[in-house]
Amino acid sequence: MENSPNYSNNSKYFWAAITILTLLSGGLGYLYLQEKKLNNLKVIKIEEQIKAQLIATTKLDSMSSELTLKINEVKNLGGDVSSLKKIKSDLEADKRQIINQKNIISSDFDKKIKNYEVLLAQKDLDIVKLRELNGILVSQNKSLNTENSGLKSEKLRMADSINSVAAKNKELADKVTLASALRAQTINVYAISSKGKELDGGSYNARKVDKIRISFHLVDNPLSKQEEKEIFVRLLDPNGSIISDTATGSGTFLFNGQEIIFSVKKRERYTNSNQLVEILYARGQSYRQGKYGVELYCEGYKIGQGTFDVK
Repeated sequence: MENSPNYSNNSKYFWAAITILTLLSGGLGYLYLQEKKLNNLKVIKIEEQIKAQLIATTKLDSMSSELTLKINEVKNLGGDVSSLKKIKSDLEADKRQIINQKNIISSDFDKKIKNYEVLLAQKDLDIVKLRELNGILVSQNKSLNTENSGLKSEKLRMADSINSVAAKNKELADKVTLASALRAQTINVYAISSKGKELDGGSYNARKVDKIRISFHLVDNPLSKQEEKEIFVRLLDPNGSIISDTATGSGTFLFNGQEIIFSVKKRERYTNSNQLVEILYARGQSYRQGKYGVELYCEGYKIGQGTFDVK
C-alpha cells in the first residue's frame, strides 16, 4: 500500500523538530553548566576575599593590642611614645581599608603586615634597652639615695654638733658678758636747793629739792672694756611711775629686748679704778612727798639701785 504524500511530509517535520529541540536542550544544558561553573567561581572568590580580610584584620587587631601594651610600658619607663603612636595610627588606617575594600590583594597586605612585624620587633629591642637603662638609673638612684641618706645623717650629726657648740659658745659668751657687766655701789642721792645748797642724808624737805645729784662708784672689773660707757638713770616716783621729760633729756633704751623709759643719762669713760660717777638731774618741777627709787643701767644690764625720801 503506498504512503500518501501528506504522511511523508509530516514525518519529516516531526524529526526535524525533534532534532532542533535536542540541539536547543543541549545548548541550554551547556549554558547552564557554564553559568553554574561561573557562579561557583564567584562564590569561591568571595569566600577567599572574606577569608583574606578576616586573616588580615585579625593579625592587625593583634598587632594593635600589642602596640597598646608597648605604648603603656614605654610611658611607664619614661620613654618617647610618639613613633609607636604613629605606627598604631597607620595600622588602624590599614585595617579600615581592608574592611571597606571589596577586592583586596593579599600579597599587598601580607607585605604591610610583614613590615609591621619588623617594626614591632625593632620596638621590642628598643624597649629592652630602655628597661636596661631604667634599671641602671634605678640602681644609681638607689645608690645616690643611700649616699644622700648618709650625707643627711652626717649633716644632721654635724648640725647637732654645731648647734651644741654654738649653744655652749653662747652660754659662755653670755657668762663672759655677764661677768664683764659693770656694777655700781655706794649709791647716794643728794638734794640741791634752788639756791645751790646741797643736802645729804637721803631724806629731804620737798621745798628744798630743786635738783638731785646721784653719786656712785663703779666697781673694778678687768673683764669690762675700758671705754666710754652710757649710763641710764630711771627715777621712780612714790607710785612707781617713771619721772621723765624729753625737754630735760629723757628718752628710751633697750633692756631685755624691750624699749623702756629713762629719766636722764650720762656718758662716762670707764677706767677700772673704782671711779666715782656723778649725775645731775634737774626735774623742772617740785617733788611730792614719798619714797623715790633710783635705778642704774649700762650695756643692757641693771647695775645698781637706790632710794631717797621726800617729806
